[in-house]
Order: sequence, then C-alpha cells, then structure tokens
Amino acid sequence: MTLSRAFAALTARAAALVFSIAFLGSGSLFAPAFAQELDIVDIRSGKYKMTEYGETGEEIPRKGPVIEVYSNSGIAYDTIANDNEGLWFTLGVKGRCAGNQRVGKAELSLPDGNQSLKVNKRRQSYSRSFKTITARSGFLLPDIGRTPMQACMKELNRRVAGSNLSREEWIERGFVVKYDDAYKLGFALTCNQGRGWNQFGEAETSAPVWIACQPSKVAAGGAREVAPAETAEIRSETRRLTRLTKPAQPAEQEGLAEPAALPEMGQLVSGLTLGADKENYRGRCPVALRFSGAVSVSRAGRVRYRLADHEGNASPVRSLKFVSAGSQNIVGWSRAFASPAAASANAGTDAGTDAGTEGGPEKGPDYEGWVQIEVIEPSDAQPSDRADYTIVCE
Repeated sequence: MTLSRAFAALTARAAALVFSIAFLGSGSLFAPAFAQELDIVDIRSGKYKMTEYGETGEEIPRKGPVIEVYSNSGIAYDTIANDNEGLWFTLGVKGRCAGNQRVGKAELSLPDGNQSLKVNKRRQSYSRSFKTITARSGFLLPDIGRTPMQACMKELNRRVAGSNLSREEWIERGFVVKYDDAYKLGFALTCNQGRGWNQFGEAETSAPVWIACQPSKVAAGGAREVAPAETAEIRSETRRLTRLTKPAQPAEQEGLAEPAALPEMGQLVSGLTLGADKENYRGRCPVALRFSGAVSVSRAGRVRYRLADHEGNASPVRSLKFVSAGSQNIVGWSRAFASPAAASANAGTDAGTDAGTEGGPEKGPDYEGWVQIEVIEPSDAQPSDRADYTIVCE
C-alpha cells in the first residue's frame, strides 16, 4: 500500500512538471509578459550634498551643476566665473537585461556628449536598484531661456521689489537662484541578444542648475558708474558665452524614416517611426548600426511590438502603455557587422580588376537589408516602413 501511494505521488509531480513546461513553452501571452518585467532601464536626478552660500543662508551643492556669476561694476551682474571648470552631475541609474541576455555596454548622455560606464559583461544587470553616479560634463549654458547673467538680474529685480533693500545691498550680500529643468541627462543600456544582434534601452531625465550670484566687494564699497568702454566689453563677453556655450539643439536622426500613414479614425496605433543611425555606411569595419524609433497612438491603450529584419531575426516582444494620445520611444536594436572574410575581399585580385581601383567597377555593398517594427497587438495595425541599410567596408 505504501509503495502504491509513493508511486502515485511521484506520478502526479511528474505530470505537473510536464504541464508547466508545456504551458510556458506554448507561446502563451503570459510568458512574454513575465520576461518583459525583467528588463529595466531607468535614470533619475540624484541628491546633492548641500552647503550654505553667502549671507542669505541659501544652499548650493558642494559639487554639482553650479554656475557662478559676479559683478564687475557693483550695479549689474555681467560675468561668468567658472565657465572653464565644467559641471558635475549626481544621478541614479539602473538597468537589467531581459531573459538570459548579458550586459554589453552602458552609457551616459551628458550636456557635452556621451560617457561610457564600466560594466561586467558576464552579468545580466548593470544595477538592479538605482546606483548613484557623479559625472563631470564640460561647461554648457543651461536651457532656461536666458543667460546666467540675465537670470541673476531678473532675480535681483524680484528681490529688490519684494524687500526694503537696494540693488547694491542685494549685490553686496549675494544670493542663489535655481532652475529645476535646466539640463537633459540620459542613460542607455545595450544587451547581447545573440545572432549578431543587440537590443538597447534608453531613458532620460532632467537636472537642475544653481546660479550663484556672488557678493560684490565693489557694491560693498559703493557702486561706481560703468564707463562706456566697460559696458561694451561686458556685452561682448555675454555674446561670447552665449555663442560658445549655448546648449546644442537635438540633431535630427540620420536616416529616420517618415512615419507610416495615419490609419482610419478609431484605431489605436496612429504612426510608427523607425530609422538607422548609419543608413548608408562606407568606412572601417567592424561597425555597429543602431535602429530606434517611436510609436504614436490616438488614445489610451497598450501596444505590443517587436523589431524584425529581412533574415527573419526578431527582438523580444515589448509593451508600451499609453494613458492618453501621444508618442513613446521604442526599445532599440543594434547589430555589429564584421569585416568581410579575407577570401571574399581578395577574390578577383589576380585578374587586375580590384573593386574600388581606378578604372575598375565600384565596389558593391558588403551588407544590405532592412528592419521594421511589427505590431503584435492590436492586430489591425500595419508594420512600419522598412528602415533600409547598406554597408561598404573599406
């Protein structure tokens, strides 16, 4: 009797295991949804260690995005003091690859360009929780609609109007003005998918700037009139800083395909955009191509999609949740292309008709193909236009 019960229990466990394996491998919608939760790419502005500034008791970061402005005349702010020192940003980033993929590359996007982060390529996660990073960027003016000198003057006028202190008294004390959304910071994570393809996710956040309108000893000793020659010099310096350090406008992505035609009213997906950063590449190999784009909708809803290429390779299925009409960036895809095989590169050389030689035929592409967005849900949505690419290795 005891042996019969033990055998029955063992049989039941085996049956349950077989059912579980069959269920997870059956292509159920629940399996991709579970895998989707493992993929995280996020960034947020960090907390700065603060210190008191000047007589007002206001605070600025000890090490952060601080721009120092001072007054040569004692009656107006006219000069940036630290435009040659750069800016420090504190931020938190986290990222984890889906499934059994491993981290390939992590990168920060700072005001003056991109900065690579050190990664362990044997791991699935860059960081499971927010990891605090302090990064230095070259100096760029913040995107606040005015120069730091103008920001100090605007704040000075506001403080004079709201107190019984004169302009010279406020300049003598010094003060701080803060703008919350002054810079854009980004974090990108690349995951190795295999078969020559990688996928990458990107996230963006805003960062503040503190403008320290410094106390002026000239104002403390009595404001003096500014000579016309000094006024011209101040204006020239303001124009120089504005011209040389104006925040770069986001460049239009090279090779970005036009959005697909809008569908009939009532459908959820209203547009799909996809493009390659190197649409027609000619140069040194190996080289990596990055495909990125966006999904636009006409109302609230959920869109499930994937990227697929001409050879049948496809990315994992992803989901985007919309609470209203609008657009969201997709999780991108990248692929590395190696140099062609030596045998192929040397083919026909003994005939004296090398590709690319003077008088010979122009060398054709070593690689060519396309990638497009395929919408899994809703089922009535059409795929995006194809993002074509050609690569010639030299």
